[in-house]
Amino acid sequence: MNEPVNPVEVEAAILAAAAEIEKGVEIVSQWEEQAKDTAEDARRAFNNAYLEAKGTPTEKRIRAEIATADLRTAAQVAQVGFSTTERRLKSLEKRLSAYQSVLKSVTQMYGASGSGRGH
Repeated sequence: MNEPVNPVEVEAAILAAAAEIEKGVEIVSQWEEQAKDTAEDARRAFNNAYLEAKGTPTEKRIRAEIATADLRTAAQVAQVGFSTTERRLKSLEKRLSAYQSVLKSVTQMYGASGSGRGH
């Protein structure tokens, strides 16, 4: 999209950014829930594997880590997805704020030039 240069274009950009933020909030929430759930699943599976493992505490820990590696990886992937999506949402919020500042400036510019006053 080209940078908006008049109030109508800036307002359209603001509405588009706001719509993206609205969608982003839902996506961030989904990633957050998945990250929490997978981390809890991995923790629970590790604890169970540790309790069932034979050997010294170190051997039990290693066996539990090996048995639950896939679950821990899934939890890490979900956490990265959550963090990345959260950063994108913050970036969108900053873009919205920038567009709002641009709107204020563009509106003042149009007001100072007399454009749109029926002259």
